[in-house]
Amino acid sequence: MAKEWTLKQGEELRIEVDVKDAVMVKLVEGTAEIFGAEMVLMREYTLSACKLAVFTYDGCLLELSDTISKGEAVVYVSDEGVITPKVFEFFNAHRQSTVIVLGHGRNTITRTLANYSIRSGLNPVVISIDPRRNAAYFPTCLSAVVWRGVVEGDEVTMVPTSYQSDYAVSMVASLFFGSTVIMDNRKLYVQLVSQLAQWVKKLPKDFHPVLITGPGTEQLDENEGLASEIVNAFSIDDVLIIGDERLSVRLSKHADIRDRIVKMPKSGGLVGWPRSGDNCAQDALVKAYFYGTMKRPLTPFTQTCKFDSVKIKNIKLDAGAGVAPMSALPVGAVRKLADQHYQSVSTITRSLLYDVMAVLHPNSNNNDQEDSINVAGYVHVTDVDEERQTITVLSPCPGELPSLNFLTGKLKWIE
Repeated sequence: MAKEWTLKQGEELRIEVDVKDAVMVKLVEGTAEIFGAEMVLMREYTLSACKLAVFTYDGCLLELSDTISKGEAVVYVSDEGVITPKVFEFFNAHRQSTVIVLGHGRNTITRTLANYSIRSGLNPVVISIDPRRNAAYFPTCLSAVVWRGVVEGDEVTMVPTSYQSDYAVSMVASLFFGSTVIMDNRKLYVQLVSQLAQWVKKLPKDFHPVLITGPGTEQLDENEGLASEIVNAFSIDDVLIIGDERLSVRLSKHADIRDRIVKMPKSGGLVGWPRSGDNCAQDALVKAYFYGTMKRPLTPFTQTCKFDSVKIKNIKLDAGAGVAPMSALPVGAVRKLADQHYQSVSTITRSLLYDVMAVLHPNSNNNDQEDSINVAGYVHVTDVDEERQTITVLSPCPGELPSLNFLTGKLKWIE
């Protein structure tokens, strides 16, 4: 049975739904928004595996259905710790800026700023350099996506393939890091950040603002000086820190960051995900990439290839283990960057089963650093038949793959 919720001016309805549950919310009267995207009157929004708030500036009447499943959604109205007006105020003051969002709820803030940009007639570039939770494209990658339309409130991810019907994405760059942990290969991570920054700087001048979701505080703590490298690579104007005074104090010690810091309190409704929630979030993103969402499903396609027709390289992780020191090289020899970060998979075995691999463009030979930039997409290894010498991969759409050259790392996904 549906239940009505009346929100006064400046209030929000906070909803927490488990991954196995779903609720439907409908705007009956007034105006409201989710993540900066306006709700359409009398349209049903299906919410699952999310923690969000429906905010209203002028008051509204909402209708919420019973939970689908045996669990119970957490639903309540509050006007305490509401930060949506502060986010909108920040947006109005930084429409042309390059902004990195750090701290608590950074994916939500980036998404909200991007939606406000679209509603204002701008073309935001949405970037995620958080390999642990890249909600803008795909886990374990660094990505830049040029938005052309809003992401509706019932989209649980910001995966471009879910926009196929309204062409809300016009350009995508994706760089495969292959791990959720930056310390696994910090040198490669910094190199990819630099390459992504160069790609963004070549975009037309009317693509703005540039909105970057940065790494989590824990990863910044583990990698001293990383924040400065990111700020300098992207020529960042503003460092927006959400509800993390400790991080603000630590970063203010860096001269190249100190004057760019803008602090904002975290939402009163923010509920942190447990570490196990990282895996759930990654699973949801991978599933949405290959199968779409309830709102816009995709029809994935499998392709079987002979071992001798594919070329696979593995990204060297675990802090550069196995890389010989420069003193061990012949006199006058120079190590290529690719030699430090990639190694060929000479023998295909079932150890590749369930790997998620990046597909390189046809002109990529993986002999230099440029091969890391803008991979064509991702496939999932669903079978390895050593007897028949075949490997079967799943792609999100029918048709031949751009190439049979792949990169693999630590990301595995079991349906």
